[in-house]
Amino acid sequence: MFLLNTVNSALKHSIPFPGEDGWNMLSNLSSEYSNEDLFTEAFHQTRKEMLVRLDMTFMPDSVKDLLEKIKPISVLALASNSPPEYVEPVVRRYSLDRYFNYIKPKAGKPMGFTQIVDRIVQGEELDDEYSVLSVGDHYPNDILPAVESGWDGAFVNPFRLEARKSTISDESIEALSPWIIEWVRK
Repeated sequence: MFLLNTVNSALKHSIPFPGEDGWNMLSNLSSEYSNEDLFTEAFHQTRKEMLVRLDMTFMPDSVKDLLEKIKPISVLALASNSPPEYVEPVVRRYSLDRYFNYIKPKAGKPMGFTQIVDRIVQGEELDDEYSVLSVGDHYPNDILPAVESGWDGAFVNPFRLEARKSTISDESIEALSPWIIEWVRK
């Protein structure tokens, strides 16, 4: 019961959020009750459920609207640390391949972040004046590597984690969308 109360308090923002995202919170809070193998199995089981239960994943129309607006004037990449067998069905479900020039499952973020950008720059034959904006909800994997590389980061921060170094941060992608559109147009 203590664990459930702690999770509920964190989600209601009545205590500091004990992790970087939902999975990290569960890992941190359950570490004394579980082991890495059980937690990994739970992660994979959840991913399998997400493939068959449509109510476990959704893509708001606002995200599709944002992608439609920036697609014609930018090179878009989707990088996920999840394995292809979990990423590819979600990409198909929401027709994400029509928005993204590059889709990279099992990306190895944060370490693989700059290598992904380097491959895109080479593949697109971009000149030295290119700009990079990383948009994500997992600070250590999505935003920190961008900022440390001198690029911009838009941190989607639904858990209201304490302030971190990023170009911009807000609780939702909807709140960040106008800024992202302006960034792409510059």
